[in-house]
Amino acid sequence: MFKSAAHLPERRSLRDEHALPASQTLSHLLSHHANGAAHLPELEGNTAIGTKRCCHPLCTKCGDTDCANDDYGPENCCADVIAKNYLSCTKHAAPCTVDPTLPIVVDPATIQRATVVGAHPGQSWNSSVSAGETLLSMKLDAVQLFMSEGALPAGAATVINNLKAGRNVQLTIELNGSHDDILYTKNAYYKRQLQSFGNKVKTGMSDPNNNINNVKLTCRLLHEMNGNWYKWGLFAGYNNTIPKFQLAFKFIVTTLRSTGAQITYQMDYASSSYGGALPIKSYFVGLENYVDEVCVAAYNMCGIAYSQYKPLNQIMDTWYKQITYLTNKPLCIADGTDDGKVQWIKDSYKRLASTYTQVTTVNWFFENKWNRDWDIGSPLLRDAFVNGTYLFKNITTYGA
Repeated sequence: MFKSAAHLPERRSLRDEHALPASQTLSHLLSHHANGAAHLPELEGNTAIGTKRCCHPLCTKCGDTDCANDDYGPENCCADVIAKNYLSCTKHAAPCTVDPTLPIVVDPATIQRATVVGAHPGQSWNSSVSAGETLLSMKLDAVQLFMSEGALPAGAATVINNLKAGRNVQLTIELNGSHDDILYTKNAYYKRQLQSFGNKVKTGMSDPNNNINNVKLTCRLLHEMNGNWYKWGLFAGYNNTIPKFQLAFKFIVTTLRSTGAQITYQMDYASSSYGGALPIKSYFVGLENYVDEVCVAAYNMCGIAYSQYKPLNQIMDTWYKQITYLTNKPLCIADGTDDGKVQWIKDSYKRLASTYTQVTTVNWFFENKWNRDWDIGSPLLRDAFVNGTYLFKNITTYGA
């Protein structure tokens, strides 16, 4: 049965593989993957590149110039022929036409829920969450931290200190080994660092003198893996593949679990894949028992990656529709921010509260980067964040 059009990502046609290095083609990235093949049958309908026409799931030339030569014929594989059928994917199996405006349906009962708001401190906070809380005159539910594997053993003390202070910790673990072994699961150094961290966290959390209650440590692993900007990304090169990514993810979780530390685990997507080629299902299916929360990075990159302001729904809708079709697990905003737009913060909080009701954790990234003003350094921005946070918490606590 064809999945609802709302849950189908755009896909590249196979003729466009030459636009990526050979190591990043669909057939390579999905090699030896139980749920994948070059035609991605797990989509149960392939969307032709540049169109809203969904081909038969077994078309291998969907939207290609020679689609008429596909074994399944032009009526199943050619966008122009499919368009003439006037069949909507909301009511018909593929081949059909996708309705990109299909709304997210919200059950009012899901609005009221337990939620967590955290932040990665910025320059105006002197990179200190305590200083930020003083500046904002509010207590955050969580702090977002980033640590390389080399910093983990010593960094366990920072984690414990934040938990002792009554904050949840959202820790992103970044692997910075050599390119050749970044996803190599037999890396003894990685294992040693992870075990040391896990053992220290377990000791600190179980120490009655630390009085750690009602807060938790969550580790985010191999984040934004559907991009090309981190070495572990599927499109970063280095012969990275879906099977290697999944083995590495399992290796990290299994190693940390072996220490007995109380940790929950997040998988984190970029809101859109760099290559635009792989459905999010390809990363997630097979890791269900290793993932407690599924997250997405949601940045308004206006003025950086595109010229026009984008509200959160334009950034997040496609991902949200797909992931909520795949799983009922809690969702989170891994990190999100905006380049100085007060209204974006307000609008995003409203949508997160009342539309994206499977989202239970929201993290904000307030550290400036080169050419990116992400800190909330002005009183106007700080007020927008504080007021938006209270609005979000009130709606999710008491309902809309």
